[in-house]
Amino acid sequence: MRSILEASKFQIVHEQPMSHSFNLYLGFECFHKDSNGRTNSLAEGLAALLRKFLPWATCNHLLFIGRK
Repeated sequence: MRSILEASKFQIVHEQPMSHSFNLYLGFECFHKDSNGRTNSLAEGLAALLRKFLPWATCNHLLFIGRK
């Protein structure tokens, strides 16, 4: 995504990996709290570790803020 934005002449102001617990929700039913996409406490705890140690490799969404 970074290279696409830079190729389009955007200056990256901020970038952040997001939604680690939802990625677990999508992959494993044992992390479901309910059918509305909410994750249980186990998923939230594991997501905190993933955010800390593997933030870009384990996120479900990317947030980029750019300026043109």
